[in-house]
Amino acid sequence: MDTPQVTPDLLAAAAEPLVARSADATFGMAEDGGFWLLGLREVDPDLILGVPMSQPDTGPKQLARLEQAGLRIKMLPELTDVDKVREVRTRRPP
Repeated sequence: MDTPQVTPDLLAAAAEPLVARSADATFGMAEDGGFWLLGLREVDPDLILGVPMSQPDTGPKQLARLEQAGLRIKMLPELTDVDKVREVRTRRPP
C-alpha cells in the first residue's frame, strides 16, 4: 500500500455506501493525478481495463470511465500516493 494516510475509518467510509447500496462505486483521488481507492459494488472489468496506469491523468480518466457508465459515485478524500522517500517524511494522516 503506497497511501499510508489510509485509516480503518477511511476504509469503512469507502465500504459503507457500497454495502448500503447508496453508491455503485467509491473513489479516492491521489494528489499526483492517480487514485488511491476504487471500490465497486459489482465487479466489471470493463470499468477498469484500458485506463492507463501511473500517468498524471490516471485518476481523472478512471473517474470519467465510472461517470460514463452512469454509476453513482461516492468521492473520498484526496490523499497522497507515496512514490518517493521524501514524500513519506512530509505527509501526515488527514
